[in-house]
Amino acid sequence: MEYVYSWNGEDDWEFDVGEVHTQILDAGEPEGKYTIYRGLANKPNILNYFDVDTFIELISNNIYEEYDEVAEDFINRIQQDTDDLENDLLYAFRKHMEKHGAEVNFYSVSNINRIEIDVKEEQ
Repeated sequence: MEYVYSWNGEDDWEFDVGEVHTQILDAGEPEGKYTIYRGLANKPNILNYFDVDTFIELISNNIYEEYDEVAEDFINRIQQDTDDLENDLLYAFRKHMEKHGAEVNFYSVSNINRIEIDVKEEQ
C-alpha cells in the first residue's frame, strides 16, 4: 500500500509529501498550515488484463479464415485445457516486461482524505 499526496486533490499526485511542500512554496504561497490530500495509489496488475481465451480465439479465427474446415481438428485441440498455456504465456509476458523495463508507472487514487501539513521555508 502506497500513499500519494496532492495539493488540490485532483491532479499532480506525488509519492513524496515533501514534493507537495515544495510545490506550495514554489507557487509563492506563505509559510503556514495547509490542508492537502492523501490517497491510496492503486497500480493495476497488468497480468490481470491478459486473456488467454481471447488469444486462442484470435489464432483460431485467423487459421479458420485461411484453411476452413481442414484446420478444425487443430483448432479444437488448442482450445482444450488451456490452463498450462495460460501459465506459460503469462510467464513469457512477465519475462518480456522485465526484459524491456516495462514497469507500471500509472495508478488510480482512492480513499482520499484531507490532512494538514506545516509548510516552512528550508533553513
